Amino acid sequence: METCEKLCSVFTSTVFPLMPLFHLQSFSEDFREFWKEINPANMHDSGPSRLLQRKPGFLALLLSIVFSSLTSAPSSWMKELLGEEEVPDKRDIYFAAALSTTLTGFPRQPSIYSLAAYIFAQSQFVREEDFPDSPDFITTSFRVALGMGLHRDFPGTSFTIAEIETRRRLWFYICHLDVMSSCSSGLSPLFIDEKMANTEKIGQSDRQGEGI
Repeated sequence: METCEKLCSVFTSTVFPLMPLFHLQSFSEDFREFWKEINPANMHDSGPSRLLQRKPGFLALLLSIVFSSLTSAPSSWMKELLGEEEVPDKRDIYFAAALSTTLTGFPRQPSIYSLAAYIFAQSQFVREEDFPDSPDFITTSFRVALGMGLHRDFPGTSFTIAEIETRRRLWFYICHLDVMSSCSSGLSPLFIDEKMANTEKIGQSDRQGEGI
């Protein structure tokens, strides 16, 4: 848990300001609940997490955050923060993140957590200053977002304020990736008609009740 907390702290100071794809306070609450249900004395015998039963995409998101932190921060910083022998192998974490995302049913049965996990993990392989032509993950993310209705605001739904904001953030970031890919490749963007979306602007704060 301590290592995860440290890596999440790295994430919030390096990756999250550029890719604020979820509601930070809600994730923090889920993070505390997730570890509270795990027996630290014998993690292999811990019972099924009730959080993961409700939000199976949480583990995928957590692992993608850890992978993003390890990728974005210099190795010297990681060794100083975690200790020379305690830095996780990025390849192992990426495999675990990709596997857990797939096990949630993504992309056929996506959630806002699993979609965010997919985008975080895949985005670590590209840089805006050297953007490849039409990365496949952008097309996948765009089509998943359409299938989830992220391009629409639905009045009267049961979504919480935080969930509505997260849906908007995911949608607008995917549109940003679409534009970057279009500029790089010279191809038309996937989003070609503003009439296809009616989402409001994203909030400017992650505190419950303020902006979100």
